[in-house]
This record gives sequence, structure tokens and C-alpha cells, in this order.
Amino acid sequence: MGLTRMFKSMDTDNGGTITIEEIKQGLAKQGTRLSEQEVKQLMEAVSYLSFIFVYCMPKSSFSTMIT
Repeated sequence: MGLTRMFKSMDTDNGGTITIEEIKQGLAKQGTRLSEQEVKQLMEAVSYLSFIFVYCMPKSSFSTMIT
């Protein structure tokens, strides 16, 4: 499953964001059970990576990486 599709499947209220509870439920549907702390750590890691991609990585590098 691609990341966009996975995000959309977890965003149950179609709000454009996913809550900790939506992540827990979405991962559980995929057979992965995480504690509240593990989900928070996952969200922190994703947030950090998002920051790196948006503010630190040149657009050309990002375009090359995703194609």
C-alpha cells in the first residue's frame, strides 16, 4: 500500500490530518499494534522527516528521490 493511500485510509474523518487514535486504528487494521508511546514516537519521527524534506532538502534532490 502506498503512503498516500495508507494516509487516506487512516484519515477516517477526511480532515486532512491523522490523529494518534486514527494511526493506532489504521495500523491495527494492517495487523500492527502499537502502544500510545510508540505511536507518539512514530509521529515525532514523521514530523522530523517532514521538516527535513520541506526546509533542508533541495527540491531537485527530493524530486530525484521520489521518482
